[in-house]
Amino acid sequence: QISHGMGLSFRKAQFPETLVEKHYLVLDGTAGNIFIHVLHGSEFTGSVYESSSDEYVFSLILHNVEYSERPLLSSFHRLLSLEGTYFATVSTEQLDIPAGHDDYDSTLETTGLYTVRTFNKGSKWSRIRAPESIPCLEPPCYLNLYGADSKSVRTPVLSENTAIGLVLGNGYVGEYLDDVPDVDEVATYFSRDGGLTFEMFSEYPHAY
Repeated sequence: QISHGMGLSFRKAQFPETLVEKHYLVLDGTAGNIFIHVLHGSEFTGSVYESSSDEYVFSLILHNVEYSERPLLSSFHRLLSLEGTYFATVSTEQLDIPAGHDDYDSTLETTGLYTVRTFNKGSKWSRIRAPESIPCLEPPCYLNLYGADSKSVRTPVLSENTAIGLVLGNGYVGEYLDDVPDVDEVATYFSRDGGLTFEMFSEYPHAY
């Protein structure tokens, strides 16, 4: 149920499928759409839905988005200085994707956590290319950034309204975020173009 009248009246939200939900996290509503992280009961992952312009009809935009339980936080991050740009940590474990669903991949064998980003409110998601200055010893290599999740001891992605296009994050270059073999390989990365490309800011992780 959603209210636009300060709780005086409510209207039922419409989702594309019958949901077995455990919790809801309202992620963002600043760009004319509401983004909600629905936790279906799978351990540490859920699905993100985006509303239409009337903010009552929702569509699925991303499966298996990681979250933490204590405190209840989503790894879904809005880039504060650029509308429509978001980052998320997702899992290849298809915990909340039913077999037969369009997004279900029956050939997927390896599992892990990795970072994706979108520049158009979730219409298209992509992984982050590794910085050119970082040698790729075991392809495929991507930049994976830590989000706000219970398994991370690193500061998550940071952005500010007044710093247009600037993004700061702790991360690791490899196929998956949880492949990091040693804490010494976690570094701090910096983007000047809204997350399109990144460069290493420091060889060590930092709190900021």
